Amino acid sequence: MIGRLSLAFVLAACTPPTPRAADAELPQRDASAALDPAPLLGAHAEARISSPRPGSDGGAPPSACGIVEGGACASCGVLECIADWPTCHAEAPCLLFEEGTPIAWPRDTPADEWGSGVAIGHLDDDGRLDIVSGAPDGLWVSWGRGGGTSARLSHDERLAHVAAVTIIDADGDGLREILATTQPPNGGVHLLRRTEAAAEYFRDPSALRGVSVTSPGGPAWADYDGDGDLDVFVPCYLDEPSLLLRNDGGTFVDVAVEAGVSDPEAASLQAHWLDYDEEGDPDLFVANDKGVTTGIPSRLFRNDAGRFTDVTAALGLERLANAMGVAVGDLDADLRLDLHVTTIGYLDGGQMLFLGREEGFEDAAAEWHAQATRWYGWGNLLIDYDNDGDLDAIVAGTQPREVWMAENVGGALVEIGEIASSLPEEGQVGLATADLDGDGRLDLVFWIWERGPRAGSVAMVRRFYNRHPSTGHWLRVQLRDRGPNAAAIGARVHLETTDGAQLRVLDAGGSFFSSSEPVLHFGLGARTHADRIEVTWPDGGVTRLAGPIPADQTLTIDRRP
Repeated sequence: MIGRLSLAFVLAACTPPTPRAADAELPQRDASAALDPAPLLGAHAEARISSPRPGSDGGAPPSACGIVEGGACASCGVLECIADWPTCHAEAPCLLFEEGTPIAWPRDTPADEWGSGVAIGHLDDDGRLDIVSGAPDGLWVSWGRGGGTSARLSHDERLAHVAAVTIIDADGDGLREILATTQPPNGGVHLLRRTEAAAEYFRDPSALRGVSVTSPGGPAWADYDGDGDLDVFVPCYLDEPSLLLRNDGGTFVDVAVEAGVSDPEAASLQAHWLDYDEEGDPDLFVANDKGVTTGIPSRLFRNDAGRFTDVTAALGLERLANAMGVAVGDLDADLRLDLHVTTIGYLDGGQMLFLGREEGFEDAAAEWHAQATRWYGWGNLLIDYDNDGDLDAIVAGTQPREVWMAENVGGALVEIGEIASSLPEEGQVGLATADLDGDGRLDLVFWIWERGPRAGSVAMVRRFYNRHPSTGHWLRVQLRDRGPNAAAIGARVHLETTDGAQLRVLDAGGSFFSSSEPVLHFGLGARTHADRIEVTWPDGGVTRLAGPIPADQTLTIDRRP
């Protein structure tokens, strides 16, 4: 069944869902007593469980809506809806996402060529998620503490035409920075730091001394050299070498040429770090546009002690395409990382899907029905939106202006059909995820590329709250590490239940020009607890927790002294 998922979800009659046990306040627990007898590699490890708080994005979440009482979906669930969609749709359409209050600001300039991304995180430590996005006239934030209202962060003309944004604590001082790349005519890379006194940002030129580029794309962060602090790779477009900015005590130095990842002939758009070979150091994947024209595929560079080797062809990744966005996750539940890459679907034979194997990667797009050939794909996610224990796929698209969304069903991505209505005359470019309202279901944030004649106040960032009617239990894992990489970017977490094991990796930067909330989300299905959790920290240390670890909670694992 081929259909479309539109982002306006309307139901005439709905019944409120049963309140979740997770909405009740639960006592904090020192999980050290539940630690596995295996030794902990680290001076200190403790775990605390806290209950998510509704409305954590600062605005009142939309009224929760289930499905029509007694309708076909009430009994068959979403998978049967897919199997017999026309009947189920006619009798009782399933509500999957519901739009919240749009984030709007006035603007009178046309959208840039690539559009922009969105970043979700905590800028001011008030416990509410903030959303940062770019626009032709600067960098904007929707403050959680302000009820979701937006404000321009900087009036510096150098921050016009923002492309990609990430939220990061690059030096471990507890104050988040924003890394923004800007497009021509004033292309550049800008690091904005927060003062300790207030949530105000400014450009710190000294941190990026000597960095001069005109067409940077979507950055990604990792501790590639193992010195404990976060470095950042910034891909650049045609005829311009990409940047590998090594963090030397808070000052960033470009070492891309000596590290072997500058690739000046490639049309590089988005980067993503992943330890594909499980050697303990992050390897680098770069999505390259115009592959058919340049003859240069997207690249995978193996990290060899801080210098990189191109292993693209050797690992079966040499397919030429107009690659845009990158998502990484364990789609087939074999505890190896897989790659999902968006493309110009109708020119490139569909979106790309490479499954990690012991000997390399397998091109599995056809087998998994992942092509989505009609879409011009941009941002993408591999997330467990229905909490059933496996990863599903979401692609932000243009031409046509739709979102491709597919349920992971036994070794295939089954496209979910059109729900109701259609998008206005915009297309989706940037895409990120977070649990905005604290209900244990992952929500979506899109950057909208204006295409129509609308003027004045235009909703360019739109939030969609997950209202899936039959999600399972869940567990969120938040990490706190010692040293400059306080958020433990690059950590791998294995979670086990009686249904099997799951793998999640904490990243910073991906999709298309975007970054998601830095919390690892596990769907547990019918299971009410996890039996075991194992954290492999970026420095190779391991923390193990033995269960039962209750579901429907946020578990904080803190390794700081």
